[in-house]
Amino acid sequence: MIDESTINLVLRGIGGGSWEWDIDNGQEIWSDEFFHILGYERGEIEATFSTFIDYLVHPSQKELVNQRIKAHLEKRTAYDVEILLQTKTDGFKWFRSIGNAIFNADSVPTFMVGAIIDIHERRQKLDKVEHLTLLLEEVGDMARVGGWEVEIGNNTPIWSDEVYRIHEIPIGEPIDLDSAFSFFKPESQKRLMAAYQNTLQNKKPYDLNLELVTAQGKERWVRSICKPILDRYGVIRKLRGSFQDITDEVENKINAEKRRNLLAQQNNRLINFAHIISHNLRSHSGNLQLMSNLLLEESFSREDELEIMKNISKISSDLTITLEHLNEIVEVQTKVDHLLELVHFHDQVESVKAMLYLKIKESNAIIQEDFKVKSIKYVPAYIESIFQNLIGNGIKYRHPDRAPEISIKSFKDEKGNVHLHFSDNGLGIDLERHKSKIFGLYKTFHRHEDSRGVGLFLTKNQIESLNGTIEVESTPGKGTTFKITF
Repeated sequence: MIDESTINLVLRGIGGGSWEWDIDNGQEIWSDEFFHILGYERGEIEATFSTFIDYLVHPSQKELVNQRIKAHLEKRTAYDVEILLQTKTDGFKWFRSIGNAIFNADSVPTFMVGAIIDIHERRQKLDKVEHLTLLLEEVGDMARVGGWEVEIGNNTPIWSDEVYRIHEIPIGEPIDLDSAFSFFKPESQKRLMAAYQNTLQNKKPYDLNLELVTAQGKERWVRSICKPILDRYGVIRKLRGSFQDITDEVENKINAEKRRNLLAQQNNRLINFAHIISHNLRSHSGNLQLMSNLLLEESFSREDELEIMKNISKISSDLTITLEHLNEIVEVQTKVDHLLELVHFHDQVESVKAMLYLKIKESNAIIQEDFKVKSIKYVPAYIESIFQNLIGNGIKYRHPDRAPEISIKSFKDEKGNVHLHFSDNGLGIDLERHKSKIFGLYKTFHRHEDSRGVGLFLTKNQIESLNGTIEVESTPGKGTTFKITF
């Protein structure tokens, strides 16, 4: 038999002390170790249940202890509870309080024995771990970072809650590796699987930015980091890593790059504009100065004077036209977004038809529409100018052997961008010779009395000023297609 001294020795070894409670007469006995682990000497506090409840137990846990003891005595449920007890010098510390009652033949409790065990250090460590875990979860939520782990030979990865949230699937739902890989877009999936296999074969970690599609169909950028976990023999036992939603970061970089490109385009247009002003105004002013100098000479006839005056008039007229063109260009550069309005493509076609009625009738031009996208928010004057220039060019530069046919269509791509295409069967343009000059100011590619080389320059500026693009495809003798992306 194990005597009481042996039991107390064991309890002291684990930081515990025993107690006895004679329920019939209300007498209690606490062992020396009971007093010792609380920091008291026998006699400093009274060994009674009321002392235990009213003085030692933390106020917030008195009700809990009473309920647990009552449940044990009435329903024989286990009495085993972790509580805070008041020590003599160290304040409240964590203890495990356990006990078991002895019942008579009538199932009435008559005696109860138990112990308290110091678990303060363990609880502090546990609380620290729980606090760190909570902190990591909160940081993970804010940074949208989760963790994952997969054991070698096990096809079922372990995901943290945040990884589930990033994938937009219920937390805890079973997932296998094949299903996990299937969320990624084809190119990203290919890169990820190659990196995963390289880690397994060569023990190399990876750090990848990848694109995935969530269970709810949302496209996201994620950063996936993997590190192999080796045993003492250098064998991979598991893979562990982090998983972060970096959609905002990537999109910000993409938008910043777009802004840089836009600024570069605007800067190039500004340089070109400055060059145009310098070249054209200098040419006109030079000619005017030359004619003025001639007028100052006395050795010319009346006929020469009239000829000079005609030239001055022509130069002045050309200068006025040039200033009007430059004014149009300036207006394009200074329009702002709040002028955007909903414009309907069909209405623009009808407006151009009315404007070019005689030319359409004279040339027997056919204008066909196929608008999958009916309208767009844009600067109305820009849309009107774009339709007028591109339809007008299709008629102006028609092939002499056939009536002009102009096809206009609109559609939306998978990214939501609106496209507008103008195709004609006219003379076409030799892109090998002229591609870099097509949208230049005063650049013409056919001998035509109405050719000014201003319309396409304005069209390009009107489109690019609102972050759009325009491209051209053309075959000499067959026709031209202008492709606009808004």
